[in-house]
Amino acid sequence: MGEILRHQPSSVGKKALRRETPRKETLLKIYREHKPQLSLAPFVKNLLAHWARNGRQIGILTDGRSLTQRNKIRALGLDDYTNAIVISEEFGSEKPNVNNYRYFEERFPNSTYVYVGDNLAKDFVAPNRLGWTTVGVLDRGNNIHAQHFEKVADEQLPRYVINAVA
Repeated sequence: MGEILRHQPSSVGKKALRRETPRKETLLKIYREHKPQLSLAPFVKNLLAHWARNGRQIGILTDGRSLTQRNKIRALGLDDYTNAIVISEEFGSEKPNVNNYRYFEERFPNSTYVYVGDNLAKDFVAPNRLGWTTVGVLDRGNNIHAQHFEKVADEQLPRYVINAVA
Protein backbone atom coordinates (compact mmCIF):
# COMPACT_ATOMS: atom_id res chain seq x y z
CA MET A 1 0.00 0.00 0.00
CA GLY A 2 1.21 3.53 -0.72
CA GLU A 3 2.22 6.15 1.74
CA ILE A 4 0.96 9.64 2.37
CA LEU A 5 3.40 12.31 3.49
CA ARG A 6 2.02 14.87 5.92
CA HIS A 7 3.56 18.05 7.28
CA GLN A 8 3.49 18.01 11.04
CA PRO A 9 4.87 20.62 13.40
CA SER A 10 7.94 19.37 15.24
CA SER A 11 8.88 20.13 18.81
CA VAL A 12 11.22 22.92 17.65
CA GLY A 13 8.57 24.69 15.59
CA LYS A 14 9.80 23.47 12.21
CA LYS A 15 7.63 21.35 9.97
CA ALA A 16 8.66 17.75 9.71
CA LEU A 17 7.44 15.12 7.27
CA ARG A 18 5.76 12.13 8.84
CA ARG A 19 5.08 9.00 6.80
CA GLU A 20 1.87 7.17 7.38
CA THR A 21 0.07 4.38 5.64
CA PRO A 22 -3.37 5.58 4.60
CA ARG A 23 -6.34 3.78 6.09
CA LYS A 24 -8.68 1.87 3.82
CA GLU A 25 -11.51 4.30 4.67
CA THR A 26 -9.36 7.26 3.62
CA LEU A 27 -8.53 5.69 0.27
CA LEU A 28 -12.17 4.75 -0.37
CA LYS A 29 -13.26 8.32 0.45
CA ILE A 30 -10.70 9.74 -1.97
CA TYR A 31 -11.78 7.32 -4.70
CA ARG A 32 -15.49 7.86 -4.20
CA GLU A 33 -15.31 11.65 -4.01
CA HIS A 34 -12.70 12.47 -6.63
CA LYS A 35 -13.74 14.36 -9.73
CA PRO A 36 -12.37 12.37 -12.65
CA GLN A 37 -10.96 13.98 -15.76
CA LEU A 38 -12.78 12.09 -18.50
CA SER A 39 -14.00 12.99 -21.94
CA LEU A 40 -16.20 11.42 -24.57
CA ALA A 41 -14.69 10.38 -27.87
CA PRO A 42 -15.68 13.02 -30.46
CA PHE A 43 -17.74 10.46 -32.39
CA VAL A 44 -19.74 9.55 -29.29
CA LYS A 45 -20.32 13.20 -28.39
CA ASN A 46 -21.51 13.93 -31.94
CA LEU A 47 -23.79 10.89 -31.94
CA LEU A 48 -25.39 11.84 -28.62
CA ALA A 49 -25.86 15.43 -29.79
CA HIS A 50 -27.46 14.19 -33.03
CA TRP A 51 -29.84 11.92 -31.12
CA ALA A 52 -30.76 14.70 -28.69
CA ARG A 53 -31.42 17.18 -31.54
CA ASN A 54 -33.67 14.62 -33.20
CA GLY A 55 -35.80 13.99 -30.15
CA ARG A 56 -34.31 10.70 -28.98
CA GLN A 57 -34.75 10.04 -25.29
CA ILE A 58 -31.46 8.97 -23.75
CA GLY A 59 -31.13 7.42 -20.32
CA ILE A 60 -28.30 6.17 -18.16
CA LEU A 61 -28.59 3.10 -15.94
CA THR A 62 -25.56 2.58 -13.74
CA ASP A 63 -24.65 0.76 -10.57
CA GLY A 64 -22.57 2.32 -7.89
CA ARG A 65 -22.54 5.11 -5.38
CA SER A 66 -24.42 8.22 -6.33
CA LEU A 67 -21.62 10.74 -5.79
CA THR A 68 -19.05 8.67 -7.69
CA GLN A 69 -21.36 8.00 -10.65
CA ARG A 70 -22.64 11.58 -10.83
CA ASN A 71 -19.05 12.88 -10.84
CA LYS A 72 -18.33 10.61 -13.83
CA ILE A 73 -21.51 11.67 -15.62
CA ARG A 74 -20.67 15.36 -15.10
CA ALA A 75 -17.06 14.88 -16.17
CA LEU A 76 -18.22 13.25 -19.42
CA GLY A 77 -20.88 15.90 -19.98
CA LEU A 78 -23.52 13.18 -20.28
CA ASP A 79 -26.09 15.16 -18.31
CA ASP A 80 -26.29 17.49 -21.36
CA TYR A 81 -27.74 14.65 -23.44
CA THR A 82 -29.74 12.51 -21.03
CA ASN A 83 -33.40 12.65 -20.13
CA ALA A 84 -33.28 10.18 -17.23
CA ILE A 85 -30.61 8.71 -14.97
CA VAL A 86 -30.96 5.68 -12.72
CA ILE A 87 -28.13 5.17 -10.23
CA SER A 88 -28.52 2.03 -8.13
CA GLU A 89 -27.74 3.70 -4.80
CA GLU A 90 -30.48 6.28 -5.38
CA PHE A 91 -32.92 3.84 -6.93
CA GLY A 92 -32.59 1.18 -4.23
CA SER A 93 -31.72 -1.79 -6.44
CA GLU A 94 -28.89 -2.86 -8.73
CA LYS A 95 -28.74 -4.44 -12.16
CA PRO A 96 -30.06 -6.92 -13.19
CA ASN A 97 -33.18 -5.98 -11.18
CA VAL A 98 -35.87 -5.61 -13.83
CA ASN A 99 -37.36 -2.58 -12.05
CA ASN A 100 -34.29 -0.52 -12.89
CA TYR A 101 -35.05 -1.09 -16.58
CA ARG A 102 -38.83 -0.82 -16.28
CA TYR A 103 -38.33 2.70 -14.97
CA PHE A 104 -37.41 3.73 -18.52
CA GLU A 105 -40.41 1.93 -19.98
CA GLU A 106 -42.67 3.85 -17.60
CA ARG A 107 -40.88 7.15 -18.20
CA PHE A 108 -40.84 6.72 -21.99
CA PRO A 109 -43.83 4.51 -22.88
CA ASN A 110 -44.42 3.14 -26.38
CA SER A 111 -40.75 3.45 -27.29
CA THR A 112 -38.05 1.22 -28.69
CA TYR A 113 -35.42 0.50 -26.08
CA VAL A 114 -31.74 -0.11 -26.77
CA TYR A 115 -29.35 -1.00 -23.97
CA VAL A 116 -25.57 -0.72 -24.44
CA GLY A 117 -23.30 -2.28 -21.84
CA ASP A 118 -20.21 -4.38 -21.20
CA ASN A 119 -20.86 -6.49 -18.10
CA LEU A 120 -22.06 -9.95 -19.11
CA ALA A 121 -22.88 -10.86 -15.52
CA LYS A 122 -25.65 -8.32 -15.11
CA ASP A 123 -26.10 -5.84 -17.96
CA PHE A 124 -28.18 -7.86 -20.42
CA VAL A 125 -30.35 -10.26 -18.40
CA ALA A 126 -33.25 -7.90 -17.66
CA PRO A 127 -33.36 -5.99 -20.96
CA ASN A 128 -33.26 -9.28 -22.88
CA ARG A 129 -36.25 -10.50 -20.84
CA LEU A 130 -38.08 -7.24 -21.56
CA GLY A 131 -37.48 -7.56 -25.30
CA TRP A 132 -35.08 -4.65 -25.59
CA THR A 133 -32.33 -4.54 -28.19
CA THR A 134 -29.09 -5.23 -26.34
CA VAL A 135 -25.64 -4.23 -27.55
CA GLY A 136 -22.41 -5.36 -25.92
CA VAL A 137 -19.19 -3.39 -26.27
CA LEU A 138 -16.29 -5.83 -26.53
CA ASP A 139 -13.45 -5.46 -24.09
CA ARG A 140 -10.33 -4.02 -25.68
CA GLY A 141 -8.35 -4.42 -22.48
CA ASN A 142 -9.97 -1.48 -20.66
CA ASN A 143 -13.02 -3.05 -19.07
CA ILE A 144 -13.16 -3.86 -15.39
CA HIS A 145 -15.54 -6.76 -16.07
CA ALA A 146 -14.14 -9.92 -17.63
CA GLN A 147 -15.98 -11.00 -20.76
CA HIS A 148 -16.05 -14.76 -21.15
CA PHE A 149 -18.84 -15.23 -23.69
CA GLU A 150 -18.40 -18.99 -23.65
CA LYS A 151 -18.97 -19.21 -19.87
CA VAL A 152 -22.30 -17.40 -19.51
CA ALA A 153 -25.91 -18.39 -20.13
CA ASP A 154 -27.63 -17.22 -23.29
CA GLU A 155 -29.80 -14.79 -21.31
CA GLN A 156 -26.63 -12.97 -20.23
CA LEU A 157 -25.46 -12.35 -23.80
CA PRO A 158 -26.20 -9.20 -25.77
CA ARG A 159 -28.06 -9.65 -29.04
CA TYR A 160 -25.45 -7.57 -30.87
CA VAL A 161 -21.77 -6.95 -30.23
CA ILE A 162 -19.63 -4.04 -31.36
CA ASN A 163 -15.86 -3.80 -31.20
CA ALA A 164 -15.69 -0.26 -29.91
CA VAL A 165 -17.52 3.00 -29.52
CA ALA A 166 -14.97 5.41 -30.94
